[in-house]
Formats: sequence, C-alpha cells, structure tokens
Amino acid sequence: MAKWLGEFPFLISLAAGGVAYVCGVMLRRGLALAGAGRPPTWPPDVLRVVGALCLLASFLWAWSLGPDVGPSGVITAMGTFSPAAMVSQDLSLKALAFTAGSGLLVLAGLALAVWSISARIRNGVFGKSPDRLADRPPYRSIRRPMTLGFGLALLGATLMAGTLAAWVCLIVTGCLVWILQEIDDRELRSRFSWVAEQQRRIPRFIPRRVARHARHH
Repeated sequence: MAKWLGEFPFLISLAAGGVAYVCGVMLRRGLALAGAGRPPTWPPDVLRVVGALCLLASFLWAWSLGPDVGPSGVITAMGTFSPAAMVSQDLSLKALAFTAGSGLLVLAGLALAVWSISARIRNGVFGKSPDRLADRPPYRSIRRPMTLGFGLALLGATLMAGTLAAWVCLIVTGCLVWILQEIDDRELRSRFSWVAEQQRRIPRFIPRRVARHARHH
C-alpha cells in the first residue's frame, strides 16, 4: 500500500473526496429523518461539493507526476494545458489527429456539463420541484449528464496526458464515482417514490433508444 501511495499520491485526495461525499449523503439522510418539514439542503450539498472538488484536484495532481508530457505535449509536466508545447514539437499527422480528437472530447464533455448545470438552474429559477428536472433535456434522457460530461472531458485530457498516473487516476475515479452514485441513488430511492420511478425509466449514463411510436404517446 505504501508503494502505491508513493507512486500515486493522489489516491489520498481520491479517498478524502470519497469520504466527504459519503458523509454528505449520510448527513442528508440524517437531516431528512430527524428534521420536521423540509430540512436544510446546503450542509450535505457543501460536503458533496467538497468531495467532487477533491476528485477533480486529484487529476491535477496526477497530471503533474512523471517526466512525460504525453504523445502530443499538450499537457505539460506541471499539469497545465500548453498549446505552445504542441507548436514546439514536430507532430505527425496521426498524433495531430489524436490530439484534435481528444480536444474535441474535452469540449463536448464540458458542453454537456454546462448544459446540465443550466438545466438545473432553470429548473430552480422557475420554481419547479426536483422531480420535474427529468422533464428538461438532457435529464430527460440520462440521469447523470453532468457526471458524464465531466467524465468525457477528463477522458480527453487523460488521453492527451498519456501518463500511467493519469490513467490510474481516471480508472480509480471512475470506479469510485460509480460506487458513490450508487450509494446516492439508493439513499434517495429509499425516501422518494418518484426517484425510484425515474431510475427505472431513465438510464444513468447511456440513453435508451426510444421507439418511434412510443415518442408520440
């Protein structure tokens, strides 16, 4: 274990993020069970945001490890994006296409994440209850579009980094996020009947193909 932490120290921040997120879910459930009426949502939300920020910080930490800058040099050894590093290297057509594809994946993921955030904001501004969020795209097709968007962006960045530390961070984070969201879904499902119905109807990440006749009903 000490060898793994020595080679991949960002696992510490990943573990801290997971603990913070689980504590947020447990606090949310405790407030819901103990409080009369509508309990405050911001304390558990703060903990879950701290957990998510720890996960994102782990990627910056992972990108800063190792002497390599990836196949295209877009991410430097300091974990920052550097278009100048691309210009300074004699890239083959294959490497250039690979870098462009990875960059498009980052942009597409960020666009999906921003779309998801704007849908949440609009739902709150217009005073809609949380169960009505599924009426808005992209939540109409998938339950976790924000997670999917950030995941695609981080996948594209990992492809550009191309280091072992970056791939370990991506794989471990993917498994951790899956577990954390399963815990989150189970907790919500145990308290709200509409959550269970939405989870049966709407997939988490991959949209289902809807038959043409079903779309008209």
